[in-house]
Amino acid sequence: MKVTISEPAEIQLRNLSDDKRRKVMGWIDTLSRWHTDPYVREHSKKLDTGNNDYMFITTMDFWLFFSLEEDTITVLDVAKKETVLRSGLPSGASKA
Repeated sequence: MKVTISEPAEIQLRNLSDDKRRKVMGWIDTLSRWHTDPYVREHSKKLDTGNNDYMFITTMDFWLFFSLEEDTITVLDVAKKETVLRSGLPSGASKA
């Protein structure tokens, strides 16, 4: 699958250290295997947004928010786990 990164997510990525950015980009690349990698689907929680939006819970301290289209995944946001938990989980998500 094709993976694109929204402008807000690009901004978040630019604010990370080189090492963290590299690791998060590795997780973003993992999203491209949505159809073939059960790990990606099992660790992604569908959100109650009315759209086809998900939260991918990585093994790092970062979670990826993305929308799923027919042949494209768009990374909407990159957020620290701590920030998401402090602000309250998105509707439809549960802690992993």
